[in-house]
Amino acid sequence: KQSMDALNETSQALARANERMEQELRVGRDIQKSMLPATLPQRPEVTLCASMEAAREVGGDFYDYYMLGENELCFCVADVSGKGVPSALFMAMSKMLIKSRAPDDRSPARIISRVNAELSDDNPECMFVTLFLGILDLSTGEMQFTNAGHNPPMVRRASGQVEAISERHGPVAGIMPDVEYEQSSGLLAPGDVLLVYTDGVTEAMNVDEQLYGDDRLLDVLRAAPDSDAMAMVDRVNASVETFAHGAEQADDITLIALEFNG
Repeated sequence: KQSMDALNETSQALARANERMEQELRVGRDIQKSMLPATLPQRPEVTLCASMEAAREVGGDFYDYYMLGENELCFCVADVSGKGVPSALFMAMSKMLIKSRAPDDRSPARIISRVNAELSDDNPECMFVTLFLGILDLSTGEMQFTNAGHNPPMVRRASGQVEAISERHGPVAGIMPDVEYEQSSGLLAPGDVLLVYTDGVTEAMNVDEQLYGDDRLLDVLRAAPDSDAMAMVDRVNASVETFAHGAEQADDITLIALEFNG
């Protein structure tokens, strides 16, 4: 009887610990969601839509966007290595560092160079983050951007043509403190839609362990040449879900679609 009582007490203690852990993870998930921007830029020059679906209660992906002054929209999509609580904490730190730097410096390259130096300074777990950071001038459509080891974004032109932004400007952030990142510039014309995403999209797997891949993403974008930003995000998410067909989600899935209206 004593052994049964001890077993029952152990089971009850484990159940209480699991319930407490699940509650803490739910709180963490709510906190993480609250860190994402809650409102869209109220500007006629741009239409923006974003989504994030974490693979666990908390994840390492994030997106952000905010105005810098009167005419510049800063936006970012990022993917932290690993999963769970450590990734969520590193995500929060990365997001905070970018947002604190951007108002004082309109150069994506300098912003990410400084953020990388700070992340690398005290990083015993060698975590890292891939980043795509852009600053779009809403008066001209000119975009300055830096890609730090991130997936190449896609642009669906107003003509229906789809092209990748293939420039890379440095490695992932958080590992090497002395990296000086570069940047490029491009032009969005009225009707162009920019799609920035994390590798949870292209590396989604089905039950046969096949990858979703770049080609399927291109097919989705080409199949709807007149879709707006919201429709594009919805189509990509639906396509990935259909492809996975019940397979467990292995990675966070995050997208931002930005349509320049001119």
